[in-house]
Amino acid sequence: MKKEMNESYEDQVLKEFEETQAQDEPKTITDLGNIRDNKSEEDDKYLDEELSRVGRLRDFHNIPLDCLPSLGRFYPDNTRISIRAARVDEIREFSAIDENDIKDVTDKLTYMVSQCVKVYYGNVPGSYRDLLAADRIVLVLKIRELTFLDGMSSIKLPVPANACETAGCKPQDTIIFNSTKLNFTTPAPEIEKYYDSVNKCYNVRTKSFGVITLFPPSIGVTSIISNWIVEQANESKKIDAALTEIMQYLVGDWRRLNSKSIFNIIGELSTWPTEKFALVFRLIEKVNIGIEFELKEKCETCGGEITVPITFPDGYKSLFIPTVSDFGDELL
Repeated sequence: MKKEMNESYEDQVLKEFEETQAQDEPKTITDLGNIRDNKSEEDDKYLDEELSRVGRLRDFHNIPLDCLPSLGRFYPDNTRISIRAARVDEIREFSAIDENDIKDVTDKLTYMVSQCVKVYYGNVPGSYRDLLAADRIVLVLKIRELTFLDGMSSIKLPVPANACETAGCKPQDTIIFNSTKLNFTTPAPEIEKYYDSVNKCYNVRTKSFGVITLFPPSIGVTSIISNWIVEQANESKKIDAALTEIMQYLVGDWRRLNSKSIFNIIGELSTWPTEKFALVFRLIEKVNIGIEFELKEKCETCGGEITVPITFPDGYKSLFIPTVSDFGDELL
């Protein structure tokens, strides 16, 4: 018998991580008890556990939600997100990334988020899967910046020869890039006017089709649908890419998704009239949450403006496996 999508190996690992999140939430000590000279082994064990817990908590750093492409607008108002540096075993796992496989690249980025990010709604632990897929790359960049020392935390982007706006100018060879230099894309005014600040979604009112509710896709939703697509392909089943693309914006909670519910949703979408399909397809194009893939910087040669594409010249692997040149004077 096949396992449901939410029973995959990845899900089991992530469930363990979420349980760890709950254990790591700081507790308020209201009673210091009595000081005793005759401490027992249980006292020592408790103290060791507390010291260990505090040590683990110290690794995490809260980040402001407005540093993410979503600006935190699609999370509950009491959401808190914290990150820590990647550890050696996590970097080893990430280093096995297949640069030629888009799904593997996405899965490895998701893996790093699953290990190094904590989500809380007030004091209630949440899941990294609730985070928007659009926020994932920025979170990974910030994890990288916590992982490496100052001299290695930034990325050197090559500057194209014709990058400067001044004709004939030869700009510098590289620019320094980090997450603080990112510019975010924003939803178009046509869709933004339907933003629902209470339900954290877009409720689009239409004349012919009633209210169409759209959610910017979460990591959980996109991961489950992506895994389902692979499963269908392995069984040589035809996939309607347009329907799966739309479906990502129609599901607000990844917890309701599994193989059966995906089939049901696709079945429902297949009954839509052409006009509704076309309208929704164009609407999701307007939900433009993400990052700009170009940077504007000052030309060091002439003072003009240069435009540099954001790329990872040595592949995504270089996010956590620096190149030799990144180590500066490490080599003797």
